[in-house]
Amino acid sequence: MTPPISSTDMFASLGTLSGYMDFPTLINFFHTLVQGKVLSTIFDTRDASWYLVYFFDMFSLTMSFVGAACVAVCVVEATVDFEKGLYANYAKWKDFTNQIAVFEVIIMTLFMGWSLVTTILALVWADDVWKKLEARIAEADTGKFGIETPLDWDKAIKVYVLLMLTGLTTLISGYSLTQVAEEAIDFFAEYEAINGEKQEADDKTTGDDYPTGVSAQNDFIYHTTTAVLGWFVLSAISIGGQIFSMQFLTFDDGFTCEIQNVSASHYDAAFATRSSMTDRESCYEKIPEIFKILDLNGDGIIEKCEDATFMATVGEDLEYALKFSGRFDLAALKMVCNENFKY
Repeated sequence: MTPPISSTDMFASLGTLSGYMDFPTLINFFHTLVQGKVLSTIFDTRDASWYLVYFFDMFSLTMSFVGAACVAVCVVEATVDFEKGLYANYAKWKDFTNQIAVFEVIIMTLFMGWSLVTTILALVWADDVWKKLEARIAEADTGKFGIETPLDWDKAIKVYVLLMLTGLTTLISGYSLTQVAEEAIDFFAEYEAINGEKQEADDKTTGDDYPTGVSAQNDFIYHTTTAVLGWFVLSAISIGGQIFSMQFLTFDDGFTCEIQNVSASHYDAAFATRSSMTDRESCYEKIPEIFKILDLNGDGIIEKCEDATFMATVGEDLEYALKFSGRFDLAALKMVCNENFKY
């Protein structure tokens, strides 16, 4: 009779998943799809700048979560110990050394508190950035002609850098705290007398031993001071990054300029040309005509003030025109075709 097949042999006979599916080809396919379609679609429009704010906002939040979680895990591992008994080691040495657990709790609370505060600040900050961007986009959508720039690249890049600063400083601080958490907290559990004896140094003059627990008391004070100062310095990195970002992150740059005295009729031809566009190809063909009309000084660049002049002249509020004006070359202006004609 054929012996039964063991479960190990049975699963081994099935082979590996890679034998049933060509993972490299599948990954390359999706990589090509993402690069060729998704990214090109995003960057084909003027909306790419603020689309990416959402990404960097969530990426910064995720980095903060990672830092906070790593510190919390390390603290728990360093605090929970089933082999060492603090009270059993130090009971009745001295009233001060009987409080060894208090020192450990203080250090543990500082580290855990950092994780908690970091998590709360990260959520509040990410929520604030998200809502400010949503408010700006909603305000931009109130324009009469749909010719606004919701967020130009110079302001967007500043936002990206500050969001990355917040995430990276949190990771740096979190990683550093995990490296010292075990020594800072587990010191108390590992601290014990030599061979279980309450040995103290002796007075070099009289030869008398110091009172039992004096050396432990000094060790606890010095170690706690070192741990607290280390925690303070390393925490300042992430808190400082957060404060810096909060201080300078804004979607408004206070741009202002003197609106040029241009007759509204100067732009009539631009609206007529726009009305004649029926698809993306015709838009690409005719957009240079509009570019020449908007480029008031003929230098090959539509400056923000020229764009603001255009919007204010054709009926947008002056404040709106200054806030949502943009700077374009011809290639950038062609993005309007991608926005208005999907194919």
